[in-house]
Amino acid sequence: MKNSTDEDLKILSMRVYKKYLKNKTCIPKDYIELSEIDDKKSGFYSKLFYKDNKLFIIFRGTDDFKDVTENDINLGLKQMPTQIINARQVYNNLKKD
Repeated sequence: MKNSTDEDLKILSMRVYKKYLKNKTCIPKDYIELSEIDDKKSGFYSKLFYKDNKLFIIFRGTDDFKDVTENDINLGLKQMPTQIINARQVYNNLKKD
C-alpha cells in the first residue's frame, strides 16, 4: 500500500477550509472520511480521515474574522482559546478509543 505523501496531506488540509469545501476538492485515493466537527459557536472545525491503519486529524486554522477576534487575540494575551480546548477534546476522545 502507498504511504501518505505530502501532497495527500496538503489536499486533506485544504478540505477543511470554507473556500475548498464548496469546491468539493477530491479526497486522495484510499482515504476514508470518518467524521467532521463544526462548532459554529467557537469556530472550531476538524475532520478525521483514515488510511492504512492510521488516523489523520485535520484542523482548520484561522479562516475568518471571528477566528481572529475570538481565538487568535486570546493566544496573544496568553489565554486559552476555546478552539484549543476543542482540539484537545478531539485528540483525547480518539486516544481513549
